[in-house]
Amino acid sequence: FKQAGLIEDEDFEAIWEKLLKTGKPKPKEAALALAICFVTGARMKEALDLRFEDCSFKKDSGSQFFIAPIRCSKTNPFAARRETLTIPL
Repeated sequence: FKQAGLIEDEDFEAIWEKLLKTGKPKPKEAALALAICFVTGARMKEALDLRFEDCSFKKDSGSQFFIAPIRCSKTNPFAARRETLTIPL
């Protein structure tokens, strides 16, 4: 198997802008999932499985974070252990 290449900042911005400019809901959802993957390193399936009702905001030492539990992942397919995505705000 060949490992996928990295997305450079310029490529990400071009894809992001194209998805957002369509004005349709599905490309906007794809743009959000892509941004989550880009910022956190999550896989696309993990980003698409996130549910807002599971998420929370936490404060720690004056900083605020968005916490999103991952329902299942490639390395944890049955959610045997708890995993989360943490995004600093």
